[in-house]
Amino acid sequence: MASLLGSMTAFENPKPSGLLIELIKLGSTKDGLVLDFFAGSGTTAHAILTQNKNDGGTRRFIMIQLPEPTGNPDSKTIAEITKERVRRVITKTER
Repeated sequence: MASLLGSMTAFENPKPSGLLIELIKLGSTKDGLVLDFFAGSGTTAHAILTQNKNDGGTRRFIMIQLPEPTGNPDSKTIAEITKERVRRVITKTER
């Protein structure tokens, strides 16, 4: 995550995207819809986008994150971190 977001992150221990990729492979179909009520830094969206690229899937996601303040001047809320991570992963996976 640090390679994507640099100093924007406010998370010391984000969920490992590799673990979520494995869970997505086990618990969803290639055209599934995944809902994450506690999106945090956007790890679930990152994992879904990565897995879609890996297997040609068309999984979609709904990420929900309240705009909780981070205390970080680079990103004022957790929701901003989530949105920026998803944007950057999309840009990265389109290459």
